[in-house]
Amino acid sequence: MISIKKSLTVVLLLCVAATIHAQDKSSSYSKKGDKHYALLQYSSAVAYYKQGYSVASESAKDQLASKVADCYWLLRNHDSAYVWYGKVSSSDATAQYRKAELNAMFGNYSQASSALSSMSSFSQRSAGFSKTNKMKADSADWTLTYADNINTDYFREFSPAASQNGLVWATNQPKKFSKNGIMGWDNMGYARLLSVSDNSKITSTSIPSERKVNDPNAQDAKRPTRLAQHHSLSDVDLLGNVKIPKNLISKLKAIQGMTTPIEFSDKIKYNVAHTSFDNANSLMYFSGNRQEKLKNATRTVGVASAKKTDAVLSEVKFLFADGKDHSVMHPAVHANGTTMVFASNKAGGKGGFDLYVSEKQGDGSWGTPQSIDALNSAGNELFPAFSTDGTLYFSSDGWAGLGGLDIYKAQLKGSAASG
Repeated sequence: MISIKKSLTVVLLLCVAATIHAQDKSSSYSKKGDKHYALLQYSSAVAYYKQGYSVASESAKDQLASKVADCYWLLRNHDSAYVWYGKVSSSDATAQYRKAELNAMFGNYSQASSALSSMSSFSQRSAGFSKTNKMKADSADWTLTYADNINTDYFREFSPAASQNGLVWATNQPKKFSKNGIMGWDNMGYARLLSVSDNSKITSTSIPSERKVNDPNAQDAKRPTRLAQHHSLSDVDLLGNVKIPKNLISKLKAIQGMTTPIEFSDKIKYNVAHTSFDNANSLMYFSGNRQEKLKNATRTVGVASAKKTDAVLSEVKFLFADGKDHSVMHPAVHANGTTMVFASNKAGGKGGFDLYVSEKQGDGSWGTPQSIDALNSAGNELFPAFSTDGTLYFSSDGWAGLGGLDIYKAQLKGSAASG
């Protein structure tokens, strides 16, 4: 007959063994997630991190929750990021900033302001979150509608630019598709350019209502399955096999029927997006991945120019130096054709991405870019665009705003700017 002492010992050993097994399993999932994360495959990484979280010990859950939240933030799945950052008890400066931004996105401005109050570089943004009524009133001056016949719930449509009487925009809608699905970024998931020659072809409806997530202890948000979830042009993530719903196939066919793709006479691969035009000289400027051969490295983004003939681009030239660890992108060319503003995350800036201005030289080259210090912040300044009267519009998440990327305007004076 086995003694009670021996029975308790056996039970204790089994518990210890089960705990060690769970820790090993959790660590294994985390390591697999780390491998995908290093390749910017955030969709795959978050799946492994969540599996690891489900079997992790209480002491390990915090770190894995932080990894899940980070992936959702990078996927721009903000409602799920909000849920998972709510599970993270310890916060470094990055997590603290993101929690503040997420609270602001969901209208929790007092929490957002409080979270940033101790971060001196975001003092203006913190103060702005406590005084949002004025900005909301200003936003009411604009009427927004949804371009329903060119947008989808599944793919990305972004960076629109006026082109004479039409519109050019970027999307990762596939060139070819079937009900059996699509394969990854190396086949048809790269961002490309579509256009319409007449804006009257674009139909619009009222803005779809957005679902809010206010419970940080809730499960992941229920939202449509995304076939592609990134908008970073440095992306190398895989989409995997997915079955395309019938209604999406019909929508994609309709979009193909009314749009004209922008094509290249040169061999240009990978992502192409964010255009700006110098119509007087038949030039188009755009963001595109560098074309050089790389080995186990992230493909950065450069600003390029090209001759535009109808919907065909030729004589592509990359204009500014980028590096292995930074990009230059989002060109905006003034109507004069000689002033360009773009965004870059190169070292020496104030935040993540900053705005730079360059002047075109007499020989056709572009001068050394200068930082627009008056507009740059500790956050990100992105998507610059000039209006016909020369006003510069741009997005930022570093100045006083309503959360996420807000839109601002400024007047450029040489290499300086006044808001």
